[in-house]
Amino acid sequence: MTESEMAEIADLIVRALRGRDDDAVIDEVRADVNALCARFPVYG
Repeated sequence: MTESEMAEIADLIVRALRGRDDDAVIDEVRADVNALCARFPVYG
């Protein structure tokens, strides 16, 4: 990951914290995290 992904990660953290009481927001953030992680597979 590079600097551009760090900005995206920061946004995900902010969204998760602000929406921590809203299951729909948490589900959306979770989906976005999974999409981000899919772009950077872990070495096998």
